[in-house]
Amino acid sequence: MKTSHAPGRVSLPRAISKLGFASRSQACRLIEDGSVRVNNKVELNLHRWVDIENDRIEIQSQTLKREAFRYVILHKPRGVVTTRSDERGERTVFDVLGERGEGLKSVGRLDKETTGLLLFTNDHQLANRVTSPDVSLSKTYVASIDRPIRDSDLQVLSEGMEIRSEGKDVITRPARVSVRQPLEVEISITEGKNRQVRKMLEELGYAVTGLRRIAVGPLLLRDLGEGESREMSVEEVNSLKSALGSKEIRKASPKSHSWFQRKKAGGSESAFGSTETKSEHPKSHTRFQRKRTGGSKSAPWSKETKSEHPKSHTRFQKKRTGGSKNAPWSKETKPEYPKSHTRFQRKKTGGSHRKPSR
Repeated sequence: MKTSHAPGRVSLPRAISKLGFASRSQACRLIEDGSVRVNNKVELNLHRWVDIENDRIEIQSQTLKREAFRYVILHKPRGVVTTRSDERGERTVFDVLGERGEGLKSVGRLDKETTGLLLFTNDHQLANRVTSPDVSLSKTYVASIDRPIRDSDLQVLSEGMEIRSEGKDVITRPARVSVRQPLEVEISITEGKNRQVRKMLEELGYAVTGLRRIAVGPLLLRDLGEGESREMSVEEVNSLKSALGSKEIRKASPKSHSWFQRKKAGGSESAFGSTETKSEHPKSHTRFQRKRTGGSKSAPWSKETKSEHPKSHTRFQKKRTGGSKNAPWSKETKPEYPKSHTRFQRKKTGGSHRKPSR
């Protein structure tokens, strides 16, 4: 039994996920239940490494084969449930898809009365990223309401509000809101709580007469008719993957600057590391520079600033002037500060501060 990693091999749970049969966590449960066979032998080891191309993997007598990833967009019609089969015999989204939905799973859900864009794929890794709350991919809806919305309510929606979800009071994330028509509001959210958009509007006293999802991240419904579906283009797939975590997306956000870069810019989210920003942010002076200027946040130490900041005299200079903050010790200032006599001189005069006689 091979358990060590080798080139071209992956762990058994990952292989099952990559082959599109189940997610990695579901694959682990199948292995523990004894439902997985590798090369005609039951495999219970979660750390078993396999070769997807050469090893035979079976789950419940079904041989897994590598299939090309597919991505399908459906314009879900009203009155259709988002499930593969319904015990009450209601029409499902897979009934609408027909043969095009073979081997695919829906990415997220839309409630029975909501229409619009619904994504299907056998790429489980991408599906998990789309629905992950950590990714915060936007979903855009158009809601039809019973009366024009007030400006104050638009503000509440955009800032986040309290709704009841799964028996708990939760605060929604800020949303992007705009008025399309007197009785139509466009709302973009970055989370997917159950019936969230409906609950947000109903909490403010509006009756939702229709709800349609028109976009998921960069994916648009466009002119796809209700009940129609299409395969996603290569450009659409690439744009979705980019929105799910590419370097370009992170680079576009000023918050993506590293801690070190923000520290150099004095905590600012503006451009970092340049001479212009450094002059605008006096805090970006080094500790050594601030120390030499007596803690001042003005321009770094120089001969000009030294005269303006008496505290910048060295400890040796201040000691020689008896702790004074005036100009450094000289023959002129010595008579004004008898305490500046050395300990040896004071001892010779019996502790007196008078100038010793010769």
